Amino acid sequence: MIENRWQEEWLAKWLKGAKDYPTRALLWQAVRLNQEQKQRLQQVSNQLDGQIWSPKEWRS
Repeated sequence: MIENRWQEEWLAKWLKGAKDYPTRALLWQAVRLNQEQKQRLQQVSNQLDGQIWSPKEWRS
């Protein structure tokens, strides 16, 4: 799976240094979006893995 630790670190750093509300709100949403994308990638990876190992999903 693709590592996005650097994104998490940068977003946390920028969020900590944000001075005004609009910037903090935008960065907070970016953090949440990053977390959701990470979760979706994991779910799709698990689904694909399950389909690969399931004989019902095999096609000739």
